[in-house]
Amino acid sequence: AEADSDTERALQWHLANLEFACAASLESVSAAEWDQDDAFDYDGDHVLLPDGGYQALLMKMAKGLDVRLNTTVAGIEVRCDGSGIRAVCVESNEVHVADALVLTVPLGVLQTPPEAGGILFTPPLPPRKLDSISRLGFGLLNKVALWFDVPFWAHAIAAASPTA
Repeated sequence: AEADSDTERALQWHLANLEFACAASLESVSAAEWDQDDAFDYDGDHVLLPDGGYQALLMKMAKGLDVRLNTTVAGIEVRCDGSGIRAVCVESNEVHVADALVLTVPLGVLQTPPEAGGILFTPPLPPRKLDSISRLGFGLLNKVALWFDVPFWAHAIAAASPTA
């Protein structure tokens, strides 16, 4: 049976919304794992972080720690003798030594070889991690929220979509 135009529009909206939520085309989304985060989805006001948002939460968690932000790292060396982890910084050529390191970089940086500006890991990351990093993909995800004092659209429309 052929779907009517409203059903087809609804289907296309849901497919577009799924691509939006996954930040990828549906051809590259796993049919078995596309909804893996749904179990961790929280509904309600308790997900909002008032009084400074995420930054205030992170600052409280990092109290007493030496946190370096906006620091470009050229290399990470894990010392086998137990003397810690060394991070070599690009601009300052400083070497920071620590017992632990949390490195947050875009996936593209991890996928870039050290000779092209990526991070040199010593010892090298295990092959299984390198393989996983090379197979991961990423896309562009933009969100825009607009507020209008007075609606200029028909009140029967519940949501805006490219197929509406």
